[in-house]
Amino acid sequence: MFYYGAAYYPEHRTEREWLKDIDLMEKAGVNSLRIAEFAWKRLEPSDGRYDFSWLEKFIDLAWEKKISSLVCPPMRTAPAWLVEKHPDVMIVNENGITLEFGSRYTFCINNPNLRKRGLALAEKMAKKFGSHPGVCGWHLDNEYADEPDCHCDVCRKKWQGWLKKNYCDIEAVNKKWGTVFWGLEFDSFSQVPTPKFSKTFHNPGLTQAWRRFVSDCNVELVGLHAKAVRQHSKNKHVTTNFQTWNPRTDYFSQQKNLDLCGTNYYPPYGTDNFSYALGLTNCRSYKKKPFQVHELRNGPHLVPGKANNSPAPGEIEKLAVHAIANGADGLYYFAWRGVPYGIEQSHGTLIRHDGNPGKTYEECAKVGNRLKKVSKMIEGLAVPAEVGIFNDFQSWWMMDKKCPEWTGPDWIFRSQLEKIHFSLRKNGYQCDTLDRKSNFNEYKVLVAPFLTAFDSSLSTKILDFIEHGGTFIAHPLFGMKNADAEIYPARLEPLFAKVLGLKLGEYATSGAGELINFSCEGKIYKGSLFYEFPESRSDWKIHAKFAEGRFKGLPAAVEIKHGKGKFIFLTCFPEDKFYEIFFERTLKKDKVNKILECNIPEGVEVSERCNDKTSLVFLINHSNTNKNIRLSGDFYDVWNDEKLKDKIPLKPYQVRIVTQ
Repeated sequence: MFYYGAAYYPEHRTEREWLKDIDLMEKAGVNSLRIAEFAWKRLEPSDGRYDFSWLEKFIDLAWEKKISSLVCPPMRTAPAWLVEKHPDVMIVNENGITLEFGSRYTFCINNPNLRKRGLALAEKMAKKFGSHPGVCGWHLDNEYADEPDCHCDVCRKKWQGWLKKNYCDIEAVNKKWGTVFWGLEFDSFSQVPTPKFSKTFHNPGLTQAWRRFVSDCNVELVGLHAKAVRQHSKNKHVTTNFQTWNPRTDYFSQQKNLDLCGTNYYPPYGTDNFSYALGLTNCRSYKKKPFQVHELRNGPHLVPGKANNSPAPGEIEKLAVHAIANGADGLYYFAWRGVPYGIEQSHGTLIRHDGNPGKTYEECAKVGNRLKKVSKMIEGLAVPAEVGIFNDFQSWWMMDKKCPEWTGPDWIFRSQLEKIHFSLRKNGYQCDTLDRKSNFNEYKVLVAPFLTAFDSSLSTKILDFIEHGGTFIAHPLFGMKNADAEIYPARLEPLFAKVLGLKLGEYATSGAGELINFSCEGKIYKGSLFYEFPESRSDWKIHAKFAEGRFKGLPAAVEIKHGKGKFIFLTCFPEDKFYEIFFERTLKKDKVNKILECNIPEGVEVSERCNDKTSLVFLINHSNTNKNIRLSGDFYDVWNDEKLKDKIPLKPYQVRIVTQ
């Protein structure tokens, strides 16, 4: 079923207000609500005393109008009584300061008292509502991993146990991390600290292992949370909302605990929000199946001076269809109604603070009522992709060490990933993101913006992909370090270097604004940040050369044949303009299919969802000017119920879903 609704907080409202809201929801085509993630105190007023009566009453009232509830058992917004009884549940941050109760996500996820009470609450809720026809599924807590790392005694002991399990011997830690540097060798696991604040930066091997540890802790708790509801609730999906910008959890590992993935999506309004679609691509790619948006932007935030905040007419509808086009089979706005209190009192909502609908509600109602007619056509359709982009969390962690002096600016990983993703999407190519555990053979072309963390097994997998006909496109720092952040002597994983005969020579760096020109097919482009100078061989094909200064004549892009495929090495980080030309040429040679074989106007997004019988093409104008797409044949726009021929016009911010 395609779910459409909002986050709703019955604990904020009176029963009379519930009834008014539910009537407005029904008129807007709402069929589901996300509820209860912050209601632990109302659900368990005191230790072991549960009160689900108010929630049951609301779920019953909503279900009378066929509005289901996606119920969120709380875990990380514990009530004051729990903190008073067990003050050790609070996070100890990297500065050794115990966080104060009074905000959210200030609780240690490894604390046994928090886990025991949170999992008990989830189990009780599942027993109560697991068979309720008005409960469609379970949304585990909210924004798992959106809290500071904890360095309390519980976490320190668990961390040291994790190290012993993963490294077995303390001498293995010393060797793999190179603790001899600065004289930091350990005699036992009990001596290994958590990376709390110190004079300077911690050992890269330690911080890399710490990130794996924190991710494993998050995956573990979500797994326990899922188990607590599943044992008393059958045939109801289990999900939670990921945050694409948040590297604290490897979501490719986390997805295994869920039936479907979810995300929050708050791109800016205005003509540039198409470039933020990476968040949707990621969420779809974790399971390679449709997902849900659990918090979708709607009305403007009540914040003076906030840019890209106020939607023009049509932008709310456009944003909803944009999410669907990229694989969403469920949309929940955040939130239904403005609240007069709390830190998010200024958040954009569907219903105004006075409880009455306005323009935002009207546009969302338009979407909801159109979805009633077309959602059955869309639901379950896949987003086909022949190109994969690496979103590798281990490499992200290596570039995010809080020591930019030695690893580069902390924006570099995400920025490069977004640049490549948008270059492909704006030119009409669909793509997934993937990690080292993914099936490479599902794609014709793989692109690695940053794939720094490497071992021989990953080399074998990539080489096999190339040998059997795939094209692999890499960038500087590719394959440079092992899993413990140690740089390989030749700055490239040995097996990969040997098989391809790739030897890295000298290198150079430059600031983001210090650009170096290179030429490709008679045109000049700019590169920046890092420059590799591999030792060239006569059997390599040189696609681009540096055009000036001491780099002049050195290769900026080389192609190495291997088996039936090829490895393309971009030896610097090129500007956006280069990728558009480069991908167009390379993907055409590799017979990668475009969604539409036509010129796509600037600012227009083209997406496809399909199965063996149905193909729906989404055309979305992200600009504030009229656009036209010229195609041959007759088309039907199922979203606007309109027949079209040869030319498809798009008004500012207009969306179309067409089929032939």
